Parts: sequence; C-alpha cells; structure tokens
Amino acid sequence: MGDKEIIKAAMVTSPAGHGAEFVPEELANTYIDLIREKNYIRGLARSFNMNSSVVNIPKILSGADVVAVSENQPISAVNVNTGQVSLNAIKLGTAVAITNELIEDSNQNMEAILKEIIGKSMAAAEEKLMLNGDTVNQAADPLLKAADGLVALSENAAVDFSGGAATNKKADLSLYYMVFENLGLYANDHNAVTVILNSTAANSLLTDVPELVTVNLYGNKATLITGEIGSPFGVRTFGTSTLASGTAVATIADNMIVGDRRKIKIVPKDAPEVDGIILYVTERIAFNVEQGKAIVNLNYIV
Repeated sequence: MGDKEIIKAAMVTSPAGHGAEFVPEELANTYIDLIREKNYIRGLARSFNMNSSVVNIPKILSGADVVAVSENQPISAVNVNTGQVSLNAIKLGTAVAITNELIEDSNQNMEAILKEIIGKSMAAAEEKLMLNGDTVNQAADPLLKAADGLVALSENAAVDFSGGAATNKKADLSLYYMVFENLGLYANDHNAVTVILNSTAANSLLTDVPELVTVNLYGNKATLITGEIGSPFGVRTFGTSTLASGTAVATIADNMIVGDRRKIKIVPKDAPEVDGIILYVTERIAFNVEQGKAIVNLNYIV
C-alpha cells in the first residue's frame, strides 16, 4: 500500500455505498472537538445532536405569576405559554487538495496537518455563519444566506455606542453598562452575558482599560476559549475580525443553540490534475437562538 492509500485508509473506512467514505465516529469527534476549540461560539452555545434535518426544541414564553394571597382565598391558575426553537440543518463543505509531494514529505505528521487545515477552515466558516448569517440581506454570499446568525436574530433595535452620533467611539467600560441596560432582565446574572467585539474595539479595550481581566490575570489553571480577551464585570468578552468594523453583539451564552446533524464526512478522490487527491469535507449543522430579545447589537464602536 502506497503513501496515498495509507492516508486514505487512516482517514476513512470502507465504502459506505454510493462511492462515499465516512470518517469513523472517533475521528469525527476529534475533528468536532478541534472545530469547537477554534470556534468560540461552539464553546459557549448549547449543543444538540440532531436525529433529523429539522429538530424543534420547546421553550417557555411566559412563566407563572406569583401573587400575594389572602387567607381562604382561591389562587387563579395561569396558563404557561410555550413555543419552540427550530433547528434546520444546512450543509457546509470545502475541498482540500493534497499533493503527492505533501504526502511524501509529511511522513507521520499528515494527520495533524489535515486536522489543522480542516479544523481551521470549518471553524472559520461556522463563526462567519453564526455571527453574520442573514437569509434576507446576504443574497450575494451563499454561505451567509444559508441561515440567520446572531446579529440577524436580534429582535431589538441596534444601539449606537456613540450615543446617537453617526461617528465611531472608542470602546471602554461604558459598553458593558449599555449592554446591561439593553438586555434588561437577561443581564441580571453578569456571568451569563457574552460580548463579541470587532477586532479594533477588542484591541482598544486591551490597550486602554486596565480593569480588563486579561489572560495573564486568569491564572495558569483557567480555561479560556479561542478569541477570549477578558471578563470585565464577569462578562466573557471576545474579539473577532469576522464582525464588521464598528459593530459588536451581546447575548446570553446559553441563548445560542448549535445542532449537529452530521459531524464530519470526508470523501477522497484521485486528482491527477494536482498530482494527488482532493478531500471533499462536509458537515451538516444548524444554528438558532432561544430568545431574540436576549441579543443586542451595537454600532459605532471601535
């Protein structure tokens, strides 16, 4: 068995019908763990394994009202209103060309190289979709029009960090007061709030806000997620170049829901044109939020 066949055998099982080979479950989970490590939204969100392409998750729209009751007086029953969150699986995919030279020169590091390439690519696509997806306003981008992301799912009017002036304002601690005010009851537990900043605003905080709890102050036993820059007031804060310049978004971490319909599938094809093989990598995922009111978008923040 040649090097190319060894790589194939290490990555896939025997054909599963229709010419497709699947990554074994153990290796698929390894890839998902790597993607979760590189896509901080997965690390924050609730995760569901989907047993069909559409999964509906129940949610409570209104709870029970508690009132003061006089002695021997009846208590009126109140119906609890419920709704549902729909997870609709979409397919993400990429094609990775692997030349024979790369296979020959990589020796035993090939699996690590493939994991890094695939993990980074899929994580970046997931983050882009989960933040900026917009089925209405992103018709020109096939990835972004596939599903709504966090920004589009907000049911609140966007807030100008500049106080109404159509000009950018440098990020400072006042952004957290603005987030708390606009999230209302959802922000009662500051430790549950997550803020995601454009990269310029994140750098402003790191540079100018001494109160920011940076990685150096977490301690050597802390667990950090990729992109996390600190936690002022207990709020986990992330910086990313995926958000548009001048924007930020805040929500409650477990408000976000990620569904996995199919974790990772890899189909290798011989590719004489690249003197190697092409790996077609796909996954089927879904993204939604439980409460659109628990999201606030900020503009004019740098």
